[in-house]
This record gives sequence, C-alpha cells and structure tokens, in this order.
Amino acid sequence: MSRRRVVVTGLGAVTPLGNDASQTWEGAIQGRSGIAKITHFDASNFPSQIAGEVKNFDFSPWVRKNPKLKWVMSNTKFALSACDEAIEDSGLKWDSMDPRRRGIYYAAGDSAAPVDALAQAFHESFTGQGDSFDINAFIQARINSGKSFQETEKDPAATLQHLIRYYGIEGPAYNCLTACAASAQAIGEGCELIRRGEADVLLSGGRTP
Repeated sequence: MSRRRVVVTGLGAVTPLGNDASQTWEGAIQGRSGIAKITHFDASNFPSQIAGEVKNFDFSPWVRKNPKLKWVMSNTKFALSACDEAIEDSGLKWDSMDPRRRGIYYAAGDSAAPVDALAQAFHESFTGQGDSFDINAFIQARINSGKSFQETEKDPAATLQHLIRYYGIEGPAYNCLTACAASAQAIGEGCELIRRGEADVLLSGGRTP
C-alpha cells in the first residue's frame, strides 16, 4: 500500500541572518554569520558578549491590528511572522479550508525571561556577605517586578495557543520540547499526521534555543 505523499508548499523564517526565508537563505549561501555583539540588553559585565540575535525586527504592524499582541514574547512574534510568510509563500487559500483539516505541530520551549527584571532581582538578593544569596528576597523581587500576563507567556504552550487561535486551527495541534532537535521533530511528526490522513495541511517548524 503506497504512503500518502507530503510536500512542503511554503517557507517562512525569522533568524539572525534575516527576517524572512529569502534573506536567511541568501545569508547562508554567502557564508555570512549572524553572530554579533549583544544589543538586546547590556552585556558589558558578562564574560561572553556575543549572540545570534534577530535584528531590526518590527512587530508593530501586528500590534496595530491586534493590540493584545503587545504582550507576546519574542518566540511568538517570530512564529507569527514566519507562519504568515509560509502561508503566503504556499499560495494555498488557507481561510477557505476546513478548519478541522488544518493542523499544527510546533516546537517551542519557554520564552525568554525579562532580562532587566531578572538581573535586578538577582542584584537585590545578594546580602553582601560573601556569596550569600537570599532566595526569599529573590522571590519577592520577581513578584514585584513581574507582569502577570507576561509571565504566562513563558509557558511552553503559549506560542502554540496563539498560533491555534490566530490561524483558526481546529485539527491536530501539538507542541514538542526536545531542545535543538525540536524543530526537525515537529516537521517529521507533522508529515506523519498528513500521511495518516489526520490533516490536509499543517503549520510546522519551531524555535531553536
């Protein structure tokens, strides 16, 4: 019995090499590096001051369309942008498809912590007596500096939930947490869902830590 064929119909990407798939591919074939000095926070006192940051990414158009998105963390911002690009690149009429036949298998761990608030909490929690650390002071500092909605965005399932709502997915929906292998696993598992006839089209991919 022949297996159901699966094809990749569209691509989307947000990476340190570019904010879409074509820029990323162009940077890769040119041998450019996406690694540079950290700019998203002050890393001057850290031993390592370089990272692969996404650069010049503008999420404001999304927030203008839906002000609630101002609270989402970076992994969700990048996921929304990449998924939109992939759907447009595919040429598929997404909105005309049966939502029960649309699925998603995404790979996203917890989102980045608010670095400034976290660093301040650590600073306030050292007692000044050697390396003594006051865990209760740290917990209280994080409670005082935390924003409830933003804290929930660090949940590993937060990005998946945003994508399900935004793209009207009523078919199979999964998230996997297998570190750097997660995105590849999500694509492979997504293919199997289509092969088994559980969905006709899937959004699949993920965020590499």
